[in-house]
Amino acid sequence: MSYETKQRFQLEGDFVAFGKMKKGTPKSLLLRCDGMAYELKIAKGLRSGIRGLLQPGSRVRIHGREKCQYDRSSKKESQPSKVKRKAVAITPLKQGSEIETRQPEAGRQVVVQVCTKANCWKRGGKQIWDRLKEIQAEQGSSENISLQPVHCLDRCKKGPCLRCLPERHIHCQMDTKHLPDLVKQKTTPKPDSHAEVP
Repeated sequence: MSYETKQRFQLEGDFVAFGKMKKGTPKSLLLRCDGMAYELKIAKGLRSGIRGLLQPGSRVRIHGREKCQYDRSSKKESQPSKVKRKAVAITPLKQGSEIETRQPEAGRQVVVQVCTKANCWKRGGKQIWDRLKEIQAEQGSSENISLQPVHCLDRCKKGPCLRCLPERHIHCQMDTKHLPDLVKQKTTPKPDSHAEVP
């Protein structure tokens, strides 16, 4: 048996990328805040003009509504089993008349979503999450790597699983020993395909 709570939230962080799209219009966005990544649904009234307003690295403040679902049968009832957030107001933080943006950090920015559903978590998902946090600390890469817990990636028989954004590629049956190479691969800048070859 489960129950829900609703409340308002405010987040301030760096815009990473748009998430789900429908006919070229973004339905969600990814926000990086203190080394964590949040996927926020965009209220319908904001979707039509948002693409021209935000660029990767834009500093924004977001107000919205949060819905948390709790499972009474869980031993961790104090922790929600599912959280949904909807952005109802998006405010670029400005300096003068210009949108304030940060200089791109060295390396590519990637969001790593780790499945926290029971099957994946018990099969090593928790160890995957803990190791990724360690890699963030060891490499000082929290600006390039953002971690996001997700409830399910629909690969329950192949856990533990994680997904890397913006490519949206799902990696199954992950082992902690492969994580350093995966992080390096995802954050290493790709060669400029338009660069002249000497």
